Amino acid sequence: MTKDLTKGRPMPQILSFGLPVLFGYLFQQLYNVVDSAIVGKTLGGAALAAVGSTGSINFLVVGFCCGICGGFAIPVAQQFGAGNHQELRRYVTGSVWLSVCIGLALTLSTAALCDGILMAMDTPEDIYQRSHVYIQTIFIGLPAYFLYNLCAGVLRSLGDSRTPVIWLIVASVVNVVLDVTFILSLGMDVFGAALATVLSQLLAGVGCLIRLLRGYPILKMEREDWRWDWGRMGELCLMGLPMGYVRSSGKDHGRQNRIEGKLEPGARVVVVEDLISTAGSCIDVVEALREAGAEVLGVASIFTYGLQKGLDRLAAANVTNYSLSNFDAVCDIAAAEGKIRPEDIDRLKKFRANPSDESWRD
Repeated sequence: MTKDLTKGRPMPQILSFGLPVLFGYLFQQLYNVVDSAIVGKTLGGAALAAVGSTGSINFLVVGFCCGICGGFAIPVAQQFGAGNHQELRRYVTGSVWLSVCIGLALTLSTAALCDGILMAMDTPEDIYQRSHVYIQTIFIGLPAYFLYNLCAGVLRSLGDSRTPVIWLIVASVVNVVLDVTFILSLGMDVFGAALATVLSQLLAGVGCLIRLLRGYPILKMEREDWRWDWGRMGELCLMGLPMGYVRSSGKDHGRQNRIEGKLEPGARVVVVEDLISTAGSCIDVVEALREAGAEVLGVASIFTYGLQKGLDRLAAANVTNYSLSNFDAVCDIAAAEGKIRPEDIDRLKKFRANPSDESWRD
């Protein structure tokens, strides 16, 4: 059943749609956390190091998969909002074609280059074999990631953000069960942990696919909908480009860009930061975007210290920061839960007032 987010009160609509998306991203990361925890507890430090050493390349490749599928969902959402169901179906089928092509190419290339990737990362010899087994299994299972992220993206485009997170929760539970079964009962070592992750992701993907096929009559495809259209394929590919990033400095080769991706003059941009302290790097990003002709609406961050230097810089640059959490809130919660003493809060606030003055340590 579709849900038209253009009708009704905005805030309830945003919260009912956005919160499941947030939890979905959290559960998406839970796979590696669970693998690491169970591997460390059952197989020991060497196996944990093997799994952990692949974390960055795992995040890079899987993150690319999530990002490109998210880009494919943009024109689907646009056509749904416009009420053009025929074009919607054709963008969905175009996304399927591209996901198959890109997924196959990425799977084959990463699996074939696995040795070279691990050597380039200077993987220690004593954990190399286990690292190879783990990450190559993940690479071979990339089609499962494409299946889930593509189906989840289409569901969200149709206003359903709950089904993807429900299946991710189910898959996370199944992942734990399979981890324990494969590692402890079947003795499959780190291969069992990777296989459990891939199978769990496949389960989530199949669950979302079934929901799409059975719950959305507007997605009933006709033969013409499956026709390859180069213009439409190009538009789908370009949807990922606005998800660019800003370098701290220009590249020392090529076009020496600080901004990667497509940025039209007058584009309205929200800068996303993980943490804001003195706001130096954040202001650099804002200035680079403004120089490129963008309108910076503000900065969204996960955490801010609330340092006076940072606040002054943001104010001077006329930048508003919206943060999910802050220094005071963390201190208050830690104190309420008995994690820190009242006198510790005073020391922490003294540090926050002047980080360069180390008298707060006394």
